[in-house]
Amino acid sequence: MNYLLWCCHLVFAGLQIKHGYPQAPYKTTFMRDTSFATVMLFRLYRALPFIWEMKVIIDWTVTHTCLDLFQWFRLDDAFNYVYFNKYQSDQRK
Repeated sequence: MNYLLWCCHLVFAGLQIKHGYPQAPYKTTFMRDTSFATVMLFRLYRALPFIWEMKVIIDWTVTHTCLDLFQWFRLDDAFNYVYFNKYQSDQRK
């Protein structure tokens, strides 16, 4: 039984290496939509102390990247800036 499990593990590991790891999109739940309610929830999320910082630190910890922590903060802040600009652009239409 152990031998069969070990063989299955090796087969699935080989398939994962062959096809690559699945790419997860870098968008939080709030950043998928630019409706008024979603943007207000996102602003509330950013206004709560240490919630955004903890999310960025956890993302940086589990992501394979060559950026240091402060560059990762800057990258996430740039994503937030683009999101707010997209919201303002959608509101002008």
